[in-house]
Amino acid sequence: MLHTEDHKRYGTRAFLRLELTDDAVIVVVHELGPLQVRDESQEGRDAWHTWQEQLEPPALTDDLATTYAPSGERREVGPGGSPSTVRTPMKATVSWRFLPPPPAEACRWTVDARWTVERFPG
Repeated sequence: MLHTEDHKRYGTRAFLRLELTDDAVIVVVHELGPLQVRDESQEGRDAWHTWQEQLEPPALTDDLATTYAPSGERREVGPGGSPSTVRTPMKATVSWRFLPPPPAEACRWTVDARWTVERFPG
């Protein structure tokens, strides 16, 4: 796992980490959505699912100019916790799976042309 030192949010997105596996690169981001009262109603759950379905994958590049593409697989996790009567932003931690697998020679990845993480040899 590679973490950034820049945890600044740009717009509605913050980058959390990059996971390098044998078969993919996984980019994990935190997203903020529109304000909503968090309740346990079906309408509230539907609104959250509709919002998270429209999320766009981040852009991913590396120092070898590898062309990465989202695989179509992603996982999103909502905030959990107790219902509230206060309007707060919808939230999700989203893991995006990218192909191809990371080249062994790659050392630096950039997410959304904003955040950079490095893998050091050794």
